[in-house]
Amino acid sequence: MTDSTESFGCEVHSEGARVSVVLRGEIDAYSADRLRSGIASVGDVGGRHVVVDVSRVGFVDSSGLSALVTSLGSLRDAGGVVSLSSPTRQLVKLFEITGVSRLFPVE
Repeated sequence: MTDSTESFGCEVHSEGARVSVVLRGEIDAYSADRLRSGIASVGDVGGRHVVVDVSRVGFVDSSGLSALVTSLGSLRDAGGVVSLSSPTRQLVKLFEITGVSRLFPVE
């Protein structure tokens, strides 16, 4: 069995006024701290657009969802414009049911 912390990844790419965060793997209790650290590594986002690509995320549990919402909320509170990009159908449904899609636009 593969440990979800090994399969989780977070890559940050900065391109002028846009920051891309690419998440992959499972976002759960095991990877929540790594998610928070990865999002925190974005740094100063004042006025920048942060696009979080979740197309490679296969699973999100309640701990992972909480970490995601809290981390993205911190970016927004720091003056960034935050959106989620390319969610799978499963994630779209999760974001709609939990209200995440009302907090962060889904592209």
